[in-house]
Amino acid sequence: MAVNFRGYVFDDSGSAVSGATVQLLETGTTTEEASTTTNSDGLWSFAEADQDRYDVKVTSGSSVRYRNWDDSISLKEIDIRNNAAATTPALTVTNLTNSASNQVAIFRGANSTRADSDEIYISFELADDGGNLHEFARITAEAVDVSNTSEDGQIRFGVSVGGTMTDVFTINATAAGATDMTLDVSGDLTLDADGGDVFFKDGGTTFGSATNNSGNLIIKSGTTTALTFSGADVTVAGDVTISGDDLKMATNTDTYILVADGTSYNPVAISGDVTIANNGAVTIANNAVESGMLNNNVISGQTELASGGIAAADEIAISDGGTLKKIGVDNLIIDSPALVTEATIANGDYVLFLDGGATGSTKKEALADVATLFAGTGISASASVLSLDAAQTGITSLLATDIKIGEDDQTKIDFETDDEIHFYAANVHEVSLVANVLQPATSDGIALGTGSLMWSDLFLASGAVVNFNNGDVTLTHASNTLTVAGGTLATAALTTSTIVASAIIKTDDATDATSTTDGSLQTDGGLSVEKDAIFGNDIKLLSDSAVFNMGAGSDFTITHDGTTGATIAGNPLTMDSAADIILDAGGADIILKDDGTQYGALTNSSATMLLKGHVYHLQVMVFNAATDCSTGDAKYTFLVPASLNGAELVTIAAHSGLDASDTGPAGASIDIQLRRVRSGTDADMLSTELGIADGADASAAGAINASNDDLQTADLIHVDVDQVGSSAAGKGLIVDLGVKIPF
Repeated sequence: MAVNFRGYVFDDSGSAVSGATVQLLETGTTTEEASTTTNSDGLWSFAEADQDRYDVKVTSGSSVRYRNWDDSISLKEIDIRNNAAATTPALTVTNLTNSASNQVAIFRGANSTRADSDEIYISFELADDGGNLHEFARITAEAVDVSNTSEDGQIRFGVSVGGTMTDVFTINATAAGATDMTLDVSGDLTLDADGGDVFFKDGGTTFGSATNNSGNLIIKSGTTTALTFSGADVTVAGDVTISGDDLKMATNTDTYILVADGTSYNPVAISGDVTIANNGAVTIANNAVESGMLNNNVISGQTELASGGIAAADEIAISDGGTLKKIGVDNLIIDSPALVTEATIANGDYVLFLDGGATGSTKKEALADVATLFAGTGISASASVLSLDAAQTGITSLLATDIKIGEDDQTKIDFETDDEIHFYAANVHEVSLVANVLQPATSDGIALGTGSLMWSDLFLASGAVVNFNNGDVTLTHASNTLTVAGGTLATAALTTSTIVASAIIKTDDATDATSTTDGSLQTDGGLSVEKDAIFGNDIKLLSDSAVFNMGAGSDFTITHDGTTGATIAGNPLTMDSAADIILDAGGADIILKDDGTQYGALTNSSATMLLKGHVYHLQVMVFNAATDCSTGDAKYTFLVPASLNGAELVTIAAHSGLDASDTGPAGASIDIQLRRVRSGTDADMLSTELGIADGADASAAGAINASNDDLQTADLIHVDVDQVGSSAAGKGLIVDLGVKIPF
């Protein structure tokens, strides 16, 4: 895209300058890209194809003027009007920086309200059919939350609806940092995806989509097709659950039901001997009931005869080879026993009995009830079976010579020997109970418990003895004391309230301790040592707040700071070495404090020691003692070295009348300004110029501009002399700068 340049040249009286030479130069050089002359109206113009940076040079006779690329202007209002062509923009803003991300423009509202809901907006105006300018669209930026460090904003897109500006599209941020988007249109909302898919996502993950399939709509849940629309038809891939009570169709004829025909369900009317009402009631036509249609309660649902109400002359319906006939009760009783098939009686069967004696009524009873009738103490009935109870509470004694009790003859309790009880398991005699002794059948033949199945408590009487291997080692109780005899008590751990030893407590573990739980000597509380303690290796205090104390009142301490450092405290604190004392600070700073307040620091700057917090006085001689002072800029200039990078100007003074015969300026003061040049930008370092008064040879304290008092490497510091004495300029001038390197 071409870059257009155009302007006019006028002289000081406002008249157009004709024939002036106008050159388009590459910025900062004399390389000419194009050249032209002004016409009679003073007009000149260029159309440059390269989007580059240019300076404009205008020459008319001996007069030369420049308009440079890096000039900056500040205007209250700018109105750009361009009638070059419909496709030629009136405003082009270009950031020529070779970067993946360039800031092109800033639109800023400088209001002082600083309140929530402050906003700025860009209007888009066109003329209506009445020739009136009307705002047809607007982009609004709103400060939703102006809280410092937690600002939230939103941008709204609005259009004119019926002559009124209406927001239709909003992008905003919540306090949690998420982004919401609101689409609000008064008409239709069209989603036109040429790829055929409109995806719905949450946090970047697709949870559904709408897909075009040859003009038909497919709805997917996740990536699975759920609904397929074909014209007015819909295919559901999964199950359909209706939470409501009604299913409404185009055909909802009263009393129709849905019937499947192998392809689909269709509403049809019930016909034949049965009709149905819309409340679900079913009606069967008269004379339409057949035997297969009778319910099982056709008899049991009738009124029952009272006991004794049946008579021999009563009749019962019966099917005779498929033909319905009747039979008298008297004949039924006579013929029935001969027709009964013999079978094995089982639980759940019933028996007939005469209730009340030989003349009582005939009744039935379950076999299980009969078994219960015969059950009693020690005998239980279950499912028509009588069995002996495992717990025989009715049997008070069971005495017999050589009696055995058990699962079988291999696992049992055997009384085979007089006055002894023998216990067998898997046909092995394991334990015997004899007078006052419970003993194994063979020495070392049985264990008391296992590694996984253990006894709970062991209770022994006073004076009890635990005897190992027939007296090899014994453990004897007496008067609150356990005595080990015959050998050594070896233990991996011993828990007791107090260990008192008349000589040495010694451990043979030679491993270094790495924690509070793996040392040879461990205590869960403190460790008190009355005499000297000697350690052959390291002493470790593992707590992040550990304190090493010395003195009866803990007057000297070394306190761990909770990270990787420590604080040494003592009053006084003396470091006395017959050799060198080395201070090695890996952070490059040795901090100097007074009662917690820092007042300085020794700093390593490229192997050079800097004393931070100290004020260095730099004296520059602007004029020597034999030279009269004179006015002018940059009467003395010095370059700030790297060692003063970050320093601040804290004091300034000046002296004149260096010649013994001269007392300084006369008739007027010497006025001095200190000017800093950084990256081509000048800044006065004094808010009030430094002055040496008429007849004085030294200045009062200077007023330093706090906004421009800092120094950076490669700054140029100029001493400007703006005024000298009118009758005597004063001979010699020294300016004293006090600079401080902050810590």
